[in-house]
Amino acid sequence: MAVESMVKKLKRQAAKRVNQRLKQPKHSVPHRYPFKYRQTSRGRVPLTDEDALAMIRWRAARRARKTQAEQKV
Repeated sequence: MAVESMVKKLKRQAAKRVNQRLKQPKHSVPHRYPFKYRQTSRGRVPLTDEDALAMIRWRAARRARKTQAEQKV
């Protein structure tokens, strides 16, 4: 019984994901940097310029590592 319900749940989740991908956003406005908040132990706090810079640098480094890994393969 538990296996069948788990299978049903996973199929339903997969169908939801497919439907989400198929739906086009109605009004998508491209943001250059969409993060306005950051999560801390106090909760969500407004993003400062230093935080944004750190986040952008971290993303750039991650992207560079990913491209290097792809080039090695």
